Amino acid sequence: MSINFTAIFQDSLNFVRNKAKFILTLSLIYTILFFANDFLLAKQLNINLATTFNSTVYAKDQFETLLSPSLLFILLIGLFLRIIFYAFTILRIQQITYQPDAKLTTLFSILLKKIPALIGVKLIVWLPLGIGTMGGLMAAMQGKASFNFTILSFLSIFFAIRLNLAMVNCLVTNDGIINSLRHIWKLGKKQNLNMFLFFLLNYIVLESVSGFLVMYLNKTLFTLSIAYYLTSIIYIFSLIFSYRFYTRFTQFNT
Repeated sequence: MSINFTAIFQDSLNFVRNKAKFILTLSLIYTILFFANDFLLAKQLNINLATTFNSTVYAKDQFETLLSPSLLFILLIGLFLRIIFYAFTILRIQQITYQPDAKLTTLFSILLKKIPALIGVKLIVWLPLGIGTMGGLMAAMQGKASFNFTILSFLSIFFAIRLNLAMVNCLVTNDGIINSLRHIWKLGKKQNLNMFLFFLLNYIVLESVSGFLVMYLNKTLFTLSIAYYLTSIIYIFSLIFSYRFYTRFTQFNT
């Protein structure tokens, strides 16, 4: 049986309308975060590209030069901040839904306890996909395809589809890393189509819309700022959609 995605989408839109002030304020914070992170990344990447393509080293060494410690540091800091804001947003959505009068101090108390587990789940679910992508880039720079990395890419995509809800589960329940992964994997055994559709809508369609906005409005600093603000709203909507889907998904399997 399939989950009614139209109902979840409508429910998420209703949440946005009812909590417009919260969404717009949080979007401003996300805009600053995304803008600063992407600016630093672009600046460091340009430096690395200039160094890489002005050198006469082999492709492997060029790839290592491209992924400098400075660039990796910025990526890690950006990832850590995204995890924190992701967790805050999901927990706040749950708080607004079930405990609208609850204090933010309660939320931050839960958040601090959950950060290590969230980082662990994030690495387990998404790191293989990142390794597969980097392997593909390295193979492209060396001018040859890699069968092993092709297989790894397909497997990592499959695991990302099946386990991406583990982060939500880890946040809103008392489950740790292993139990969250096991729980979502077990629930998803007979719901592969639903999980694929959710992954497609939440991570492909919405991300593509955000990417198009940034590309289309990347003309002046003002229009680019608007693009980042709009993509921040879309990102927060995707988190609302994730939470709503998780709720229906777990209920659907009980």
